[in-house]
Amino acid sequence: MIQTYINNAILDIKKLLEITSLDIEDAKNANHDNISDRINQKNHLTVSFETNKSLLNDELVKLPDLNNSLTNKDKKLLEELKTVLKELKEKNREYAKYVIKLNEFYTSLFDEMFALDRKGYQISNATPANILRISA
Repeated sequence: MIQTYINNAILDIKKLLEITSLDIEDAKNANHDNISDRINQKNHLTVSFETNKSLLNDELVKLPDLNNSLTNKDKKLLEELKTVLKELKEKNREYAKYVIKLNEFYTSLFDEMFALDRKGYQISNATPANILRISA
C-alpha cells in the first residue's frame, strides 16, 4: 500500500509540473484563457495528492520502526517524491514571477484608466466623474 500511495502522489506532482509548465508558456504568450481552463485540473490533482499524502502518512504511522520497516524500494520512492516536490516548488516559484508581473501590469493599467483618489493608504472609490475622465 505504501508504494501505491507514493507512486500516486508522484504521478499527481508530475502532472502538476506539466500543467504549470504549460501555464508559464501561456502566461508568456498572454493566453490567459488556457490558464483559466486548467485551474480545475490543477485543483483536482492537488486534492488527489493531498489524499494520497494523507493515506501514506496513515500507513507510515502504523509502522513500528520507520527505518527498519521500509524497504529499499520504499525509500527510493520517498526520495523521488521529495525530488519532484522540490521541482514543483521551483516551477511554482517561476510561475509566480509571471503572475506577479501580470498583476502589476493590470493594476497599473486599471489605476491609469480609473484615476482613484488616494489619501495615504486609503483609496476612495471611483466616482462617475472620475470614470468619465478616462484618457484615451
